Amino acid sequence: MITEMQLNDVVYCTGFRTDIPDILPELDVMLITSETEGLGTAILDAFACKVPVVATAAGGIPEIVIHQQTGLLAAVADASGLADAVTNLLADTNLRNSLIAGATAHLQNFSREATAAKTLREYLAVTGSQL
Repeated sequence: MITEMQLNDVVYCTGFRTDIPDILPELDVMLITSETEGLGTAILDAFACKVPVVATAAGGIPEIVIHQQTGLLAAVADASGLADAVTNLLADTNLRNSLIAGATAHLQNFSREATAAKTLREYLAVTGSQL
C-alpha cells in the first residue's frame, strides 16, 4: 500500500527495533489512532522521551493521556479532531511545553513501584484482605 500510494520517501517500515529510546526523541509528536486499546504503554515511552502525544480516547488511553494536561485526545475514528490536535500542538510551543511537563509528572504514577502498589491494593480489595 505504501508503494501504491507513492509514500516510500516518507513512510518507513523498520521492523523490530531495540533502540527506541534513541529514536523516539526525534519525533515532533506521537500520534496514537487506536480504535481499541488496553493501556497503550507506548504512550508512556513517549512521555519518558519528552514527546508530546495526540491520541484517540480508546480503552485505557484516557487513563494516561489526560486531555490538555498530559496530551491531547480526540474521539475514536475522529480523523479531523486528530488532525486539528496535531496542527495545534505543532503550532503552539507553550501548549507543547505544558503537555510535556504534565506528562512527565504523570509518568510517576506508572512507575514499577506505583503500579505494584496499585495492583496489590486491588488484589487486597478483591480478596477482602489487609496488609
